[in-house]
Amino acid sequence: MSTLKEVAKMCGVTPATVSYIMNGRHLDRMLPETIQKVRAAAEKLNYRPPASARSLVTGRSETLGIYCPGHLDDVWGDSYLVDVLRGIFYQSALSQYAVQVATDDLLDDNHRQRQPAVDGWISVMARAAVPAFIKDSGAVIYLDPFKRLSGASCFWADNEKAGWVAGEYCRKKGWRTAFVLHESQKESPTSYQERWQGARSA
Repeated sequence: MSTLKEVAKMCGVTPATVSYIMNGRHLDRMLPETIQKVRAAAEKLNYRPPASARSLVTGRSETLGIYCPGHLDDVWGDSYLVDVLRGIFYQSALSQYAVQVATDDLLDDNHRQRQPAVDGWISVMARAAVPAFIKDSGAVIYLDPFKRLSGASCFWADNEKAGWVAGEYCRKKGWRTAFVLHESQKESPTSYQERWQGARSA
């Protein structure tokens, strides 16, 4: 991989100009042709600003935190969570973001100080609001929470369609199926209730 100075030399500009353009700073002070020339040279030389340098310039860690309640072993044993994490990892890689997974056992007093700074958190399948020290370290988005959390950004996957797809698959196979809820339907997580409705419609 090439260096910033090599890009600057190819374009006939200063290293500072290359740094500004690659990090999206002061672009309003640059000629459009200079911006285009630097970006083309960086692409040709396969230059990417080091993450540490970008962090100093942008004030961001370029790291995304994922919080899953419980124990880390439980996360890897849950096929749904693994699928969700796989999707987050994939999208983060496309955006050149690092990912830090945190669970309750990794956020106890012995480990908390070792947690790197993150730009924001995704809390997956939370039963309650995330711990206060997570709230203080960046924005939090709740994905498939067990209930709507007051004052929080909550998003649900299309669980009803997932239930419908599973029901259709079983129906076409001629299988008799059972949908088991761990609690009464009224007290079950929203996602389970939605999947049950999808399975029924199928």
